[in-house]
Amino acid sequence: MHFPPALPRNTRAALPEHYRRFFVARNGEPDLEHRQLPRRETASVRWKTKSAMLAQTVKPPISREAFDRLRSVEGASSETNPLLRWLVSLSKANESEAWGVDYLLSRAAARDGSQDTRRLADLEEIYHTEALRHVVRSFGLDFELSTPPFLTRTMIRAMAHVPDRLSNVFLVLGEVMGVIAFEQFLDDATDAVGAYPDHLPFAQELLSEILVDELGHVNLMFARMTRTDLVISRCLLPLVFFIIRSSFLQDDEDVKRYREALARFDTKRFPGYLVERSYSARNGIVMPQRS
Repeated sequence: MHFPPALPRNTRAALPEHYRRFFVARNGEPDLEHRQLPRRETASVRWKTKSAMLAQTVKPPISREAFDRLRSVEGASSETNPLLRWLVSLSKANESEAWGVDYLLSRAAARDGSQDTRRLADLEEIYHTEALRHVVRSFGLDFELSTPPFLTRTMIRAMAHVPDRLSNVFLVLGEVMGVIAFEQFLDDATDAVGAYPDHLPFAQELLSEILVDELGHVNLMFARMTRTDLVISRCLLPLVFFIIRSSFLQDDEDVKRYREALARFDTKRFPGYLVERSYSARNGIVMPQRS
């Protein structure tokens, strides 16, 4: 995995304002009280309408019973229907992050109304669950998020009570694993959704929007880190991968794919249409390009 070099101190000090400018250009002014972003709200309405239209074209309908059953048991990765397996994985992909974001935003709201970079990034995360829900709904299905495992909840609570600099060295690795997960969902979409060609561009659009956010979050967190922070984060990587593997990866093939993706991870190697729209502090403030 590629760990970027630490930025100069004066550049790190300018990051909050840099990121906020990028964030507002991409999302509009945030409504912290209602946890809303105006441009995301507009897009969500459009996606909701599109998913409802696509759902009407799914003939015969996909079994809701089979979908719910696979969501409720371990071993969904053994499902032979690639579309059903993909949809189940999508529906569960953001459970831990959604729980953590709700917990962290609730704590932040109780403290103050500041717009720190972590809080702004967490507002984007709220819309990731909605984007995944729109994809699943486009196939006539729906889901409710489950509570993440005890170990995951414990780690999230612990991160909320330690200084930001310390939590950052853990959280950036979790964000990296999230990027890997959504990249693989996007890669698998063509095969999984092949029988529904009208659905494929819709799924790719929404997964791409999530990846733009996630790549930006990784870039932001790495940019905030000192040289010492980066060394510590590198040392913690095997532990974080072990936790992810134990909690979420269900078979040897999944473990192999994630291990290989982690070994080659570098935010700059992703397609230009994602990288160019993601936040980066390494070449000054870069305004988001319209999708």
